[in-house]
Amino acid sequence: MTAESLPFCRECGYKLGDARFCPRCGTPRRTATTQAPVPTEPASSEMPPVPDEPTVTAVPHHHSGSDAYQRPQPTQPHGAERTAQIAADNRKLLSVAVGAFLLLLLIGVVASPFIDSDAGSGASARCDDVPSEVVDIPSTGLAVTGGGSVRSVKAVSSTDYQKVWFVSAELEGPGLEGNGDIGTWTTNSLDPAKPAGFLAVDSIANQFSNWTDGRKANPRFGMGDDGAEESRGCIGWLSAE
Repeated sequence: MTAESLPFCRECGYKLGDARFCPRCGTPRRTATTQAPVPTEPASSEMPPVPDEPTVTAVPHHHSGSDAYQRPQPTQPHGAERTAQIAADNRKLLSVAVGAFLLLLLIGVVASPFIDSDAGSGASARCDDVPSEVVDIPSTGLAVTGGGSVRSVKAVSSTDYQKVWFVSAELEGPGLEGNGDIGTWTTNSLDPAKPAGFLAVDSIANQFSNWTDGRKANPRFGMGDDGAEESRGCIGWLSAE
């Protein structure tokens, strides 16, 4: 690159000659810079070498969870395989149900004697014995053709009344053979020292005794009162022993 002085002013175009400043406007002389030619090299017929592609190294991706990689999901069975699996599951459920039923049945068979025993004890808890002197009172009022008597006499205190017992007994006599002919009466005392009268409550007691019909008394007594059916249950419990 070389420096060369221009012959004219760069501002007003006045010819400068050898002057360093323009005689007209006083602008300093401008020097032009010429770039030297750059020698060119002959083109080469050979292609420049292509750099090798960089090697990419896989970097493992770290998960925030406990697994370092995604576990593959199990495949779901389809078609015939799915049908066979459902059938196998149903057979398992059926086997479990049958086994449970048989187990419950076995438990019921084994425990039934104990359950019945407990039921009998519960039924007899309210059953009171009737002294023989008191038993003779309803016996004297029996109206059984050919003569009759009572056995298995039991009483239950009623929770519907104060000092009221329902007394049931199995009647015996002509036409009253076998079990099940049970009459029910009511009384205010089971104390032989303080005897009280009786009232007939059910149809058998009214049919086979001369005691007043308690269903027409005041208050009216009936088999729906507490203690009435319970006293008959005492007779059934005794007959079952």
